[in-house]
Amino acid sequence: MYCKNCGQEINENQKYCPTCGVPIEHTLDEVPIDNEPLNFGGPVQRPVIQSPIDQSNTGESQYQNNMNAQQNNIPPQNNIPPQFGGMPQYSNVPPYVAPRKKENKLVVALLLGLVALFVFGGIVSFAVRVYKGMNSGSYNSAFDNDNTEEEDSDTYTTVEETDQDSEDKSGNAEYAAEDYAGPYDYFNDEWVVPVQGAFVSSSGFVNSEYLGDSMSLAQTSDLKKSMALVNGLQFIFFDQDASDIEFAPDAHCADIAPKGGNMFYVIPAGIQGDIELGKLYIIDTDNGKTELIAEDVVSSSPVISPSGKYVAYSRYSETDGDFILCVGGKDLEEELVTISVLAPICVSDDKQIVFINQNASSIDAFDGAVCYPIFENCEITDTFINTDCNEILGTGKDGTYYYKFNNSEGEKKIFDSKLSGIFTDCLNQPYGQIANTKYCDVPSLTDILFISKDGTVFAINNDGHGVTKLPHAFSELSNVIMNSEGNARKVLYSCDGKLYRFDFDDSKSVESVVYEDITVDNFVSSYDLKKIWLISGSEIYYLEKDKATLVASGLAPHSDPLEDGIMWNIEDNWLYYLKSGKLYRVNTKEDSNQVVSDDASILTNVYGKLYYLNEARTGVYLFMDGEFKKVL
Repeated sequence: MYCKNCGQEINENQKYCPTCGVPIEHTLDEVPIDNEPLNFGGPVQRPVIQSPIDQSNTGESQYQNNMNAQQNNIPPQNNIPPQFGGMPQYSNVPPYVAPRKKENKLVVALLLGLVALFVFGGIVSFAVRVYKGMNSGSYNSAFDNDNTEEEDSDTYTTVEETDQDSEDKSGNAEYAAEDYAGPYDYFNDEWVVPVQGAFVSSSGFVNSEYLGDSMSLAQTSDLKKSMALVNGLQFIFFDQDASDIEFAPDAHCADIAPKGGNMFYVIPAGIQGDIELGKLYIIDTDNGKTELIAEDVVSSSPVISPSGKYVAYSRYSETDGDFILCVGGKDLEEELVTISVLAPICVSDDKQIVFINQNASSIDAFDGAVCYPIFENCEITDTFINTDCNEILGTGKDGTYYYKFNNSEGEKKIFDSKLSGIFTDCLNQPYGQIANTKYCDVPSLTDILFISKDGTVFAINNDGHGVTKLPHAFSELSNVIMNSEGNARKVLYSCDGKLYRFDFDDSKSVESVVYEDITVDNFVSSYDLKKIWLISGSEIYYLEKDKATLVASGLAPHSDPLEDGIMWNIEDNWLYYLKSGKLYRVNTKEDSNQVVSDDASILTNVYGKLYYLNEARTGVYLFMDGEFKKVL
C-alpha cells in the first residue's frame, strides 16, 4: 500500500503512514505504476533525492524514500484483508477454587511458613530483575532518559503468563521453535535490519543514531550490509554490526552491490551541456579500499552488478564527441560497449547489460559481445530484474514485455495490459539510477506473481513464451501466495469461502479445492506452503492434509482490522496474533496457544521476522534469539 498524501510505501499492519502520519485508510493498494515512460528523449538526468518530510518535492529517488518503507516493502501477502479483524482468545485453564477452611493449628503454622517462603521468594525475584535490568545494556534504548515506568522493566521481554484472566493463560504445550528451510529466509547468519528508524544487528547492537532522519536505503540480499542516503545529504555505510561509516561526503550518486562486496560513488567534476559529469570510484566494503574507475562519467548513470564485479556507466568521450556506454570494475580495464545516447538499467556478473538507447527509442541488450534491441517503441515505464540481473520485465501502456539472456528466441511481449503490482515475499528494492527499476531477489522472475491493470493475476512461463493466468481475478481473492520448485509451481488462494490450489507448468494447469468444509475467509501460510492456518469467522484452524484443527477461537469481527494482525514468523515457524492489547502465538494444536506479551499494539515484520510495539508506542520488541527483545 502507498500513502495518498506523500507516496510513502506502507505495510498493511501499520495504522498510520510512518512519514506524514496520515491514517492507513487513506492509501492506495498494490505497487503504484508511473504513467511516464522511461527517459528516451535525451541523456538521463540525475534523479532528485526526495526527502519524505518535504512533500512539495515530487522528484524520483533512486532508492526508497524512507528506511521504514524498505523493511515493509513486501506487498500485503499472508495477511488478512480488512473484513477480518478480531483476534482469537482461548483458555484451557480452570477457574481458581478456594480451599475449604480448617480449624487446625498445624495447618495455620504451615500456611504461615508458606507466606514467609513466598515473601522471601519475592525478594529474590526482585533482586534478579534488578540485576538483569542493570546488565542488559547491549540493547540500546532510545528512551533511556524519559524516566517513565515503562523503562523500569527489563530491556527485553520473554513469554509472559497472566494469573488474573483465565481466558488469557498459556496453553499446556511447551514452546519449541521449529526450523524453516524454505525460500526467502534471510536470517540464518549475521544480519542487520532497519526497525522503526534504527538499525538492529544479530549481535544485539542497536544503532539509533539516525532516528527521526529522512533516509533512503539499499541493502544487500544477505542483510549483512546496507547503504543509506541520510537527509538527502550524506551517504552512510552500515556493516553487519550496525556500525555506521560516513563516506564520499561530496558524492551525488552511490549504490551497493545487491550481493555485497563493493559499492560505487560518483564525485561531480564538471558539466557537459546540461549533463553533470563526475569521477566514478569503487569501494571494497571488506577493507575500505577505494579505486578510481573512470572520469567524465554521467553522474546519474552507473549501475553495479550483483556481486560488485562490474559497473556499467555512460561516459562522455571528447574523442567521439558523444556519450559512450562502458563497463569497468575493480582491477579491470575499461571496455567500450557502444556509442550512443544511452543509460544502463542493469548489469550482470557475466557482463550482460540492459540499457536505454535514447537515439533509437528502445531498450537494448549487450550479451558480452554484441548489442541488439529487445523492447522497441514500447514506452516502458517500469522494469523488474532478477537476482542475477539476467532477466528483465518491462511494462508500459501498450503491454508487458519480458527478456532473458541466452533465450533471445523467446517472445518479447507476454501480456497486453500494463502491470499494477506484484506479489512476492523476497527482498525487493529500487535498483540503479533509472526511476522505477526494482531488484527482486528471486532466481527467476517466473517466481513472482504479477497483477495487471485489468485485475488478471499471472506468472511468466518458464520458457519465456507467454504467461499462465490464475482462474480468478485479483478482486476475487482474499490472499494468494506462490511457491516454485523447479518448473512446477503451486499457488494457494482463498476465494468464495474456499481454499484453492492451482498447479501449473508450461504445458498444463489444474485448479483444485483444498478445503471447503468450513467457510474459509482467509489463510496465513509459511512461504513454502507447508504450514497453513485458515481464518474462518471467529476461529483459526490449522490445516494438515484435508483435516482442519481448531487452534484458537473467539475471533471477534472488527471494523478496523489494522488494530490487530495475524502473521507467520519465519524464525520459529509459529503463528502470532494480537488481541485486546496482548500478543499471542499458536502452532498446530489448540493447547499450543500462548500469551507472549501483555502489552502489545502494532505487529509487523521485516522479511518475515516479527516485531511489535507496546500500546503506548514507547517500545519496540524484535524477535531474535528465540524471543522478543526490546530494541527501542
